[in-house]
Amino acid sequence: MNDRLYVMMRLITIFVSCMFAQSIWAQISSDTFLLDEKQDSILPLLIKPIKRECTKDLLKRVIERIQYDLRQPNNRKTKDDADCKVRKYQVDASFNQDPLLPFSASLLFTAEAGIGLKNVKEERISFEGTYELTPQDCSLIKSNLIQFVTLSPIHAHKAHWESYSAVSPLLDAKETMRCYDVTADSIADAKGRSVLRIHFTWKTKQDKFFCWELYQGHISGTAFFDSQSLRLKQFSGVANMPSAKYLTSLHYNIEYSKKGKRPVVRRIQVTGTKGNMTMKANVQEAAIVPGIRH
Repeated sequence: MNDRLYVMMRLITIFVSCMFAQSIWAQISSDTFLLDEKQDSILPLLIKPIKRECTKDLLKRVIERIQYDLRQPNNRKTKDDADCKVRKYQVDASFNQDPLLPFSASLLFTAEAGIGLKNVKEERISFEGTYELTPQDCSLIKSNLIQFVTLSPIHAHKAHWESYSAVSPLLDAKETMRCYDVTADSIADAKGRSVLRIHFTWKTKQDKFFCWELYQGHISGTAFFDSQSLRLKQFSGVANMPSAKYLTSLHYNIEYSKKGKRPVVRRIQVTGTKGNMTMKANVQEAAIVPGIRH
């Protein structure tokens, strides 16, 4: 009888352990791909929260690293293609607005690549759908596509960010600590590879002494950095802009190339809304274009 009771207790313990492991895996599996290639994606991860006083110092350091990368010269000719800033990209987008039928657009372009894409030069744009688009329609769609491809952790729409007091979490550490609830974690796998994760949550209106009228737009989200170099590896964010002119809500994810000496945009995935219209886009690097002069 005692043996049977012992066996039952052991089985219950194993079952509870498995359930606990499952719940932990559900929380961390979304970060696994950040550490290495697909074949290692089942490795367990260790997530260690970083203390608030250390988070503030870490934030200052990663912003300094971003500013350093932004200041790097635009090497148009280089022996290392990974460090060539002028690259070719393509954005494919779909537009849905009830009760109209969906249509799609594609833009091939070159841009100076880094933390974000800038100096976009259109090469070819095409549309596919059942509607005959007016020049005004084409211009508006092109404007939306440009907004998609120029997304970065620094701004969601450059003109809006420059015209209004819009806030970005990776621009000024002091302002970020005032406007956001900031938390950070160190994430490592069994092989010792690690990344730093910093999460930015826009403060609620219940927070005292916070002058919300000063800010017209903000970006919130999560950034991942290399634990050694503090180089930006990925940013997943949500941009909100109280504007009738631009897309008012953007959910986007930016992946950066692992090659080269500085972060370079590899892919951007975006979902945007404006009224009852939903737009989805994928920006993908097409090819490196060394030696292009503007």
